[in-house]
Amino acid sequence: MKFLYRWALRYISSCGWNSASSLLCCIALAHYLLSAYLSLSDEELQGIEAGGSGYAASRPLEINMHVLTHLLASWAASEGLQRPDRDVALATWAGLAPDLDGAGLIVDVVRDAVGLPETTLYYQFHHILGHGLPAAIVISGLVGALAVRKTRAAVVAFLTVHLHFLGDLFGSRGLGPMDYWPVEYLAPFSDAWTVSWRGQWWLAGWQNTVISVVLLMLVLVLAVYRGRSPARLFSAKADDAFVEVIRLRWSRIRGARGA
Repeated sequence: MKFLYRWALRYISSCGWNSASSLLCCIALAHYLLSAYLSLSDEELQGIEAGGSGYAASRPLEINMHVLTHLLASWAASEGLQRPDRDVALATWAGLAPDLDGAGLIVDVVRDAVGLPETTLYYQFHHILGHGLPAAIVISGLVGALAVRKTRAAVVAFLTVHLHFLGDLFGSRGLGPMDYWPVEYLAPFSDAWTVSWRGQWWLAGWQNTVISVVLLMLVLVLAVYRGRSPARLFSAKADDAFVEVIRLRWSRIRGARGA
């Protein structure tokens, strides 16, 4: 899989930064860089494909459904339900906020790197502090306080947070066949209403890849027909440039078909 990202980097450098395909390659490359630390090696993948089961113990850490997938899903829901840009951005970032409970990973990694006693903050708090109803209420409340259309933005933020929960429930299993991520809906106050699904697919399974590809296609469709993309989360000018390129390419494709 990694050779595809290396190819994307070479492709970007050869064709420049002004094409839509280059921008999509940038997204794919950024996705790889975000998960590179925790990604499986080629040897591990070969072991899994060969039916090996000893790799679960060798992996000290698993992350949940890819950040890029959460971002695109949250943006699509926010973009489809509301305006203005500020509220769209707030509700979108709310869909990623549950994973802030995994920030202890930074402490764990740094302490290990400098030789300090090992900590397990990631295991203790990830999917506990940020992945339940209390966190959803706090996050949506903060969004409502900061938004322009407060009530609507808070409701959409509550929706995107739960979209995150569903993503993790369906597609964040670790390497072991019983390595599930449950959703403890009342955590950290109670372990009641804990939901798990035995059909939960592997984090790096084809299902998550398909979802990501479909969401990327939706981004292109919305760019053509609504003139907006997730790039607006970072810069309105970058979004306008991206939309212009996508629409130009689409008009050329339609023109070629009509010729």
